[in-house]
Amino acid sequence: MMRTVSSFLVVLAVGFLLACGGGSHPAPASPVFTSTPGTAASQDTSYTYAIAATDPGGGTVSFSLVTMPAGATLTGNTLTWSPTASESRVSNSFEVRAATSEGGTADQSWTVTPTGTVTVNWVNTNWTTSGPVQIPHPSVVAPSALVPQPDGSLLLISGTPVSPGVFTIGQVPGGFYWLVVGVHPGIAGTAFWTSSSAFDLGRDVAASLYGVLGSNEDTTFDLNLSGLDPSLPPGVVGFSPAPGAFVGLPIFLTPQPGSTTVSGSATISTRLDWTTVNTAFLVQYEQVSLGLMNNLVLGPQLTQSNLALTNGGTNTITGTLLPSPQSSLDLNIPGSKWSTVFASVGPGAATPRGSWLSIAPEPYVVGVNTSPNLITTGPFLVQPNPGNGVPFDFSTCPGLPFFVFGEQPAVVTDQDFGTLQYGDPFPSPWTRELAFCQEVTVPIPVGGMSLPFPLNYSETVVPSSTPLAPLAEPVKNPTIDGSSLFTTTSVNNTVVTLAWSAPTGTSPYGYTVYVLQVIPQNNGAAFVESGIYNTAKTSVTLPPLTAGNIYLFVIVTEVDGIANMETSPYRSQLPTAFAPVLSAPITISSGAASPQLRGDPKLWQRFLGAKGESHHITAH
Repeated sequence: MMRTVSSFLVVLAVGFLLACGGGSHPAPASPVFTSTPGTAASQDTSYTYAIAATDPGGGTVSFSLVTMPAGATLTGNTLTWSPTASESRVSNSFEVRAATSEGGTADQSWTVTPTGTVTVNWVNTNWTTSGPVQIPHPSVVAPSALVPQPDGSLLLISGTPVSPGVFTIGQVPGGFYWLVVGVHPGIAGTAFWTSSSAFDLGRDVAASLYGVLGSNEDTTFDLNLSGLDPSLPPGVVGFSPAPGAFVGLPIFLTPQPGSTTVSGSATISTRLDWTTVNTAFLVQYEQVSLGLMNNLVLGPQLTQSNLALTNGGTNTITGTLLPSPQSSLDLNIPGSKWSTVFASVGPGAATPRGSWLSIAPEPYVVGVNTSPNLITTGPFLVQPNPGNGVPFDFSTCPGLPFFVFGEQPAVVTDQDFGTLQYGDPFPSPWTRELAFCQEVTVPIPVGGMSLPFPLNYSETVVPSSTPLAPLAEPVKNPTIDGSSLFTTTSVNNTVVTLAWSAPTGTSPYGYTVYVLQVIPQNNGAAFVESGIYNTAKTSVTLPPLTAGNIYLFVIVTEVDGIANMETSPYRSQLPTAFAPVLSAPITISSGAASPQLRGDPKLWQRFLGAKGESHHITAH
């Protein structure tokens, strides 16, 4: 009995001690950080943070890294990190843990986005008779970065050439910025809205590497050619150097009807060093009609290699053209679908004006496509017949969305043209492009007149019998600062925001905005390119325009097989296409204020002053 009572007393004692907290230990107090990490850093520059924290319990505090970018180290209470190129201009997460000697812990987290170096490669791939050759672009001014600031100002950071065709722009903050390029006298400045730290401005070009003389020289060519097709009408026979940096050099002769030979002479004044031209094409183009289409198609051809030409004298070209292997396709154009594309593209109703159809090889180019916004030269397989039988200097659809051509009737109803047959003797690995363009005019009000502004809609595909329906479609519901872009208006800001809805159809890789200054003139107006802005987004806030000026905006939907607007906009692969919309005239109020520009203002003024080609339009 006494043993039982003793056990009971022990249980009561233990319970009393537990109820009073006897035997428990309070949780150690968490340390308190007394330092704040910096968030500013620069590529390849040491970033340090001296961490400090206190222990409310009076003990000591130690630190450890929980989350950090590669290369970050912690020695004692000092964190050290040197941001690499891949860690710059992107957010890097840090987390530090403080621990007291009693076991209390606390974490501190933050992110750092270091300024970094943007590297721009501007090296073209020239496809030549000897294969592809990398050619650095001869840039007069290095690319720059125009960075919007939180306070509304703009920071212009100049680039530096580091090697032929390679430029760097240092201390560029993270996020999006305008990469400003193409600052050359006579060429409109071009800018790309991008966040990339590596940008490829190179393009593929079908162009041989010709020498250039110090001044023009008159060089004569005597042509004596045989092997012609005695076609009626006879067409034309040409001597065309392999594509290079010179446009307008082909020599064309017109043979007598039914003749299989032709002779003639022509003198060309040029700086081209003819001794560097080792390949040329001798071609005969014949006239063929196909429904509404009047075409020139390739007939007999001869490629001459190992030429030994001279400058300033007379070169005799003798050769026998050979029949070209024949190719064909069924030409079907659903014109009603094109008419739908033109339905709402400007401030007034669009009027179809003309079309263009061509098929061309890209000499020596394999696996890619030459940049679609360049006028290409060289032999073609099919081209519109301009009426006088003499081909155009360029072989494919004009690459600008507002270039006047209209050589053939517009195709606005569904048309099955039948079989288009043409010669194609060139090596099969070369890229072939079937190009179709349509031109419309849109009336715009300028100075009390209604002016017909031309717009082009283009696509280029691998030749096939697939119906040529439009690939690119115009953007929908374009606005400027929230108001319709198709309504003539005046805005009180030099910085405007354009926005639109993405088009249906093939997904674009981006959009190009042409800014054209309107200069009213007697019985018409001049439209001068004042900047070209490229983006992959469906809205864009443009750098400041000039107060008191009148502008037109052309927003172009861009389609391409591989191009990337934010990293490599000029590397192209078929199919390509574009479709524009045109704004009404927009006036920037004369009193509109401009944001502060930090950096080199002369460089930006040069960009604004690098006016492009002037397009003159007269009232009808």
